[in-house]
Amino acid sequence: MVTPAPPGLSRPAFRVALIFALVGAAWILFSDRAVEFLFDEAAATHIAQSVKGIAFVLVTAALIYWLTLRSLHDVRDDLTAKQLSDTQDLLEAIRGNLGDAIFISDGRNRTIEYCNAAVTDMFGYTAAELVGMSSELLHVDRESFERFGRDCEPALNRDGVYRCQYQLRRKNGEAFHAEVTVSNAHEHLGWQAGIVVIVHDITNRVQAHEALRQSEQT
Repeated sequence: MVTPAPPGLSRPAFRVALIFALVGAAWILFSDRAVEFLFDEAAATHIAQSVKGIAFVLVTAALIYWLTLRSLHDVRDDLTAKQLSDTQDLLEAIRGNLGDAIFISDGRNRTIEYCNAAVTDMFGYTAAELVGMSSELLHVDRESFERFGRDCEPALNRDGVYRCQYQLRRKNGEAFHAEVTVSNAHEHLGWQAGIVVIVHDITNRVQAHEALRQSEQT
């Protein structure tokens, strides 16, 4: 029973075998004709055949070595590409299932370009409803939206990141407390080239803290 070749190796192996067969056949045909043409005596012909055989072994060994290296490089590149793809898929799955809402926005006009699945649970909007919209939609009012921008932009210019606690608004109009982290999407291009926004709902924490404060006052 022949063991199947591992995925990704069958094609390189077939290519090596095919090239080896073609080179070997061409070598035999042309070298035999060359020996017949150059040598007449039997002894000389015998020596020439021996030299031809040794040369064939050396040439084919070098050819196999080169082809094998080429094939291994191809396989390595294919595996690397697949690993990168798998890693990206894994990161996307992790990013999509985090409890924190994640946005990627245009830095200039603060238009939402991407959001993960957690946004729906936190804000009540689907990705289709948010992508292409201004992030003002997530703020409690216009003044809050503009104030956030005024506070955020200097910090991004200075440090590349801005963290704060802020009130945001769900689709149903309910305001909630959030920890917001904003960072430059492209470190060397500045915030105008795009920003990443991570929103963590801290409503329960704030309510618990407020309840504790009130209980201490009574």
